[in-house]
Amino acid sequence: MNKFIFKKITLVLLFTIVIILIIFSVIDRNQSKKVVIPIPPITQSSEYCYYRGIDTVSGFKDVAWIKIKENNNEISGELRNLPAETDSKVGLFSGMIIESDTPHGFKKANVIWDTFAEGMNTKEELIFDYNENYAIVYFGELNDRGDGVYVFKDKNNLYPQEKMTPINCQDLDEKLLVEEYVRENIKNISITKEVLGGIWYVTKIEIDSQLNSGRVEYEDGHIMEKASFEYDYAPESKTVVIKNFKQL
Repeated sequence: MNKFIFKKITLVLLFTIVIILIIFSVIDRNQSKKVVIPIPPITQSSEYCYYRGIDTVSGFKDVAWIKIKENNNEISGELRNLPAETDSKVGLFSGMIIESDTPHGFKKANVIWDTFAEGMNTKEELIFDYNENYAIVYFGELNDRGDGVYVFKDKNNLYPQEKMTPINCQDLDEKLLVEEYVRENIKNISITKEVLGGIWYVTKIEIDSQLNSGRVEYEDGHIMEKASFEYDYAPESKTVVIKNFKQL
């Protein structure tokens, strides 16, 4: 190989190396300018609703319902316990899922329930189980833990309420709104008038959200009435219209 050819090959190699170095330098600068956006962790959010309504021997209805919202292991929601003949207790709660049996869909939650009962607000510990078939709330003796929050004295000595059964959350919202509307407006809805200065109040009400119908029992302290009715419900505006109200 003569010197001329050798020098030519050497220059080509040097030129190629320079070009490669320049390319890598540009790539490195571009990569250093990239903004890395962290990907937020994936969350799994779910909502479950349960309801119970039991007729008592006194003719009233023992009602309870719970809405549960899951966000991974965190949990929040609302519980309303409305016994037929004792004081109601209602409020929002938040806490954690403390047990989970995934194959059987069973979960146990421990939460703090911000209750309202007898005109007073109290924060109380609450434990409940739930799965696709039922929800059970447990109660027991409570002690103030020192900061105004009442917790169970003995978690091994709790008693369960009657089971609540699953209900579609939208159906539950509809049911509750219609019930509330009838209770608040029974004086104007009823086609009969009170007697002896009494005022109508609802003692029992049942709503069928699938058939958009219901039954109600009410009294004024002197006489009692029963009636069936149908209704229209607009979920967007949350308005209720009662129609075909018939005395039974």
